[in-house]
Amino acid sequence: MFRKDIDNVMQRNIEFAKDTIKTGTLLHILAIDGYEGKTVKPLEKWSFPEEMYDYLNACIERETEKWSYRNGLDDDTIPTMKPYFGISIHSAFIGGEVKFGGNTSYHIPLIQSWENLDKLKLREDNIYLQMLLKSMEYLKKHSESNGYLVSLRGGDSPMDIANALRGNDLFLDFYDDNGQVHKLMNFCVKAARWTWQHQTEIIDYIDGGRISGQAIWIPGNSIGHLSEDASSMCSVEMYEEFGKPYTEKMLETYDFAIMHVHTKGRHQLSAIADISKIKFIQLEYDPSEPSPIEVYKQNIDVLKNKIVVPIMTTDEIEENIDFLSKHKQIIQIYAKSMADAKRAINLVKSLR
Repeated sequence: MFRKDIDNVMQRNIEFAKDTIKTGTLLHILAIDGYEGKTVKPLEKWSFPEEMYDYLNACIERETEKWSYRNGLDDDTIPTMKPYFGISIHSAFIGGEVKFGGNTSYHIPLIQSWENLDKLKLREDNIYLQMLLKSMEYLKKHSESNGYLVSLRGGDSPMDIANALRGNDLFLDFYDDNGQVHKLMNFCVKAARWTWQHQTEIIDYIDGGRISGQAIWIPGNSIGHLSEDASSMCSVEMYEEFGKPYTEKMLETYDFAIMHVHTKGRHQLSAIADISKIKFIQLEYDPSEPSPIEVYKQNIDVLKNKIVVPIMTTDEIEENIDFLSKHKQIIQIYAKSMADAKRAINLVKSLR
């Protein structure tokens, strides 16, 4: 059993997502530095799909030991598992080659010329789609006996899928081939819905909602997290034309989603927050950019109707305790030690 108080933790997360809760804080401890336990060799060291189940078993063993180590911590982290094959899993289901490296994966752009656009297909027998779905089913099959909850894997926004398929030429295409880009974006909406359809068919409802790949419970027929990484590399005008309307179109059949945004892309927060079905906005660190809590504070008027999910340090929690007390957020931390994790918990208890 990953954690014995799972029922209480789930109830806190479910209650927190309700609109009637206006202020408060949940704390999700993502990892604790200094823990030396079971390791799983990097993705590039495995032979997929042949060793897929061996890899998943190794992940289950690692997570079981990690949760045993942190047993008794009174935070709000939901014990979940999802299959991790790197970032390419969000777009490689369309076809093409994948490169594994650095314990992640990259989708080699399929559209080297626009002539390839009409050749894009969504196929049930795609190797990466099958890896994802079979892995989700495997984790689900073994979840009850191991004491974790299986979550959605996650996905890319239509613009991020387009970026994966076209590569960074996409940002020139916004100016030079906008007609082709709009055609590609419509395909990417279809592709995004396709992967979510498959994922949501596997993941069960829990108390009228689903658990996202960010281990956050979302009410209703919801999805997420979605990445909107490409938006950080274009202007607001380009995102308003090629990003936002297609994300909105993709979300039409769902209730809510979580949006994953890098602080480098903070200039897009107003447009992203304007998407009504984005209920949560997760702010990710970027090198040489303002921290998530700084971006949160600078954009509080824009974000006031969203549940913000900033990655923070324990020191940042303490330094911003007054601000946090007036708002509603799920704080994610990578604790520096077990003592640091306990300190963060004590600080957040005053904000519940």
